[in-house]
Amino acid sequence: EQTYWPAFVKMDIEGSEAEALAGSPQLLARCPNWLIEVHSRDLERECLHVLAGTGFDIDVVNPRRWLPDRRPIAHNRWVIATRPPSDRGRNRGRGRHTRVGFVEGS
Repeated sequence: EQTYWPAFVKMDIEGSEAEALAGSPQLLARCPNWLIEVHSRDLERECLHVLAGTGFDIDVVNPRRWLPDRRPIAHNRWVIATRPPSDRGRNRGRGRHTRVGFVEGS
């Protein structure tokens, strides 16, 4: 039986993102592209903690710079995790190329 592994995961599950990431080590090891929407600084820190040491390049961006958003959410950012093409398909957990860039503002 063949197993399908996605090339991209977009996650927005209303506060349980870090828990879902922590419970998905096989998916984290095999999926090279993630967009995780977070709605609090604490949740953002938790997601970054789970992703630390997984070999992803990590950026944190404020989507409101490009997309109008009128929802009354004070903190709405995307954690974007991508694995360099040369690392795809290898065993993970080495913590290479991790960078976090914070983009503030509305």
